[in-house]
Amino acid sequence: MWKNCIVAIIMMMPCYVLAQQTCQTEGIPASTPTAQFSIHEEEGAEDGTATDMRTGLMWKRCLEGEAGELWDSSCGGSAGLFTWAEALQRADISEFAGYSDWRLPNLKELYSIVEEQCVVPAINTSVFPLDPGLNVWSASAKASDPKSAWYVYFGYGYSSSYHRSNTGGVRLVRSVQ
Repeated sequence: MWKNCIVAIIMMMPCYVLAQQTCQTEGIPASTPTAQFSIHEEEGAEDGTATDMRTGLMWKRCLEGEAGELWDSSCGGSAGLFTWAEALQRADISEFAGYSDWRLPNLKELYSIVEEQCVVPAINTSVFPLDPGLNVWSASAKASDPKSAWYVYFGYGYSSSYHRSNTGGVRLVRSVQ
């Protein structure tokens, strides 16, 4: 397995090692408890979206590419990797769950779903299943470098920036207030 990662590093390609999520619940309150989210249903079945009752944001529960355009009670497949421009475009054309106003979240919005108790991935996997802990693009451009944009790395829950031509995951959001 590590041999493949070394090859991926040499080739400048992402390498994801699937690991069991680790959470430290003692002394650290959950930053995104499941009860904070409303899991949406349509005709008695989940529709693949959840609203964060604290922020009023509706999230697509799967990363782009994991569930296609239909939700079948879980995320499946592999998350797609997109450049920043492709990520913005993907949000513009999405009509997931019957909504056409999906967008890329800004950095503050995206960081609001980081679960600070957990790593690999640093997200509530009851609400956002099958998250591999990728760099996920935000809509926030980096002011000091017009060729870069901000992302959140959901492996460990931190934010940073990198060149817009690099690839990352896409998690869509919409405002419901």
